[in-house]
Amino acid sequence: MDINIDKLISDFGGVARLACLLEQHFPDQPISRAAIYKWRERGSMPLSQIERIARLALLTGESFELSDYFTSQKQDQNGHIATLRVLDASLRPARLGLAPALGERNQQTLVRQLEKLGVDRIEIGQSNGHAHTGQSLAMLSAMLEHALPCVVSELDEHAVLRAAELFAGRKHGVIRLHAPVEALHGSGSVTLRRCIQLVCHLGLQTELLIPAQEGWSDEQQDGLRRVVSLGITTLTLHDAGQHWIPEQWARAIRMARQALPAHAEVCWGACCHDGHGLGTANTLAAIRAGANQVETTFVGEHATSINQLQAALEAHVSLYRVRSELRMDVLPATNSLIASLTGASRHMAIHDPSPHRHAIGPISGRKAFRAKLQSLGIEFDSEAMLNQAFAHFRDLESRKRDVFDEDLHALLVDLTPAQEPYRLISQYIVSETGEPPQAHLRIWSHGQEITTQASGSGVVDAAFRAIENVIQSGARLVLYSVNALTEGTDSQGEVLVRLEADGYRHSGLGADTDILASSIKAYLAAANRLAQARQAAAEIQDKTI
Repeated sequence: MDINIDKLISDFGGVARLACLLEQHFPDQPISRAAIYKWRERGSMPLSQIERIARLALLTGESFELSDYFTSQKQDQNGHIATLRVLDASLRPARLGLAPALGERNQQTLVRQLEKLGVDRIEIGQSNGHAHTGQSLAMLSAMLEHALPCVVSELDEHAVLRAAELFAGRKHGVIRLHAPVEALHGSGSVTLRRCIQLVCHLGLQTELLIPAQEGWSDEQQDGLRRVVSLGITTLTLHDAGQHWIPEQWARAIRMARQALPAHAEVCWGACCHDGHGLGTANTLAAIRAGANQVETTFVGEHATSINQLQAALEAHVSLYRVRSELRMDVLPATNSLIASLTGASRHMAIHDPSPHRHAIGPISGRKAFRAKLQSLGIEFDSEAMLNQAFAHFRDLESRKRDVFDEDLHALLVDLTPAQEPYRLISQYIVSETGEPPQAHLRIWSHGQEITTQASGSGVVDAAFRAIENVIQSGARLVLYSVNALTEGTDSQGEVLVRLEADGYRHSGLGADTDILASSIKAYLAAANRLAQARQAAAEIQDKTI
């Protein structure tokens, strides 16, 4: 392992003082000055001595971060900042049901946007043997031109072959092998070796995901060296959902890296769940410890928030010395798209640090409107969608004094595809002191217009009851949240609604200058997600019968 021994010795006061401190605190295991001089001459030192110096720093109150002494960890020979590889896992099924079933069309829209954002790799899913699932994943794989599609595979040769079929014969993709740590040695290592060799034979890249260990045994370290020699391109440590803290996590990664020879050509990855609120902190600790691939997400707790991570890296670039290939001008549009598809809050996004917002200038026609959207990283797949967005924009202009960039991002939320089961046509809501509020709605439901009405304890309650008279989802409202997009009393209100049904939660987002219209749109968006999830589940059940 290449370590700047001169700097390490200097930080502890020189050879003599370091030898004295080691003798004082570890009298049973003294280190001579000659040994320390040999460390400096070789440019390396035994792992046991590194651990001893780390304990010495703790005992003496010294600051010690081993990654500070890696000579080739973050910079090349010219001192340039290293590139951080980003693998997006937004399509991974989220723990606790936080991400709804998107459906094929929405998955394709999301994948296109992630590629525009500039992520290096996209985990498109896991092959489960169902023909419908395989066709869907193969289509996602074929769409990608720059980002590498990644498919998760179990540690089984038949599963590897099923995963490889999703790349349609192209040598363009990554198979992510999930393996228990026991597969590094013993009888389990035979299956692991065969799977790795099979992926290499197919001409695809191999990534091995194994759970991190707080202490790596000699057998496990030998196993790490063997699998790297077989040709894996990326070795990713995941936290297995455990409650790691940054110091523990960084130490586990450093110890694993120390098991390999310094010349080993392998990319180190880190997957940190965010279920305990430490995903971003642990990912940053992993970068400091030598990880050069990180897993991110826009929704759920199964990986680190891409918004939070990017904000931290930009704020502390001199500390982490890495950069990603993400296009930051496309990030706001990506957040808006994620919000429109899943109901995830746009307010998790990186905000403009400037305290002032400026209204956009006059937009004369569709051409100028398209140019403005493109400057914000917003693109539509068809002229029909662009025309729909332009009509919404003109309507918004007539109701707002100033239109801001945030309002244009909200257009993505406000566009309801024609094939969605439910959408709002019109509303008439009455609220009078001393009388129960009344909601009269016209809703498009499965190809026909339906009029519905209901009363409630408040205007929002009345509107939601009227909707349920039509859709009869049987869902429970678990979240209703309102935020203003911009300043001013004419600001668009953004409403987040989350419904719980069938053991899962489905979210919807609505935006409008009329907060009641926003609420109704958000509820219908969540109902659409629920309907899509139920339809997808029914199709899978039909195919398995």
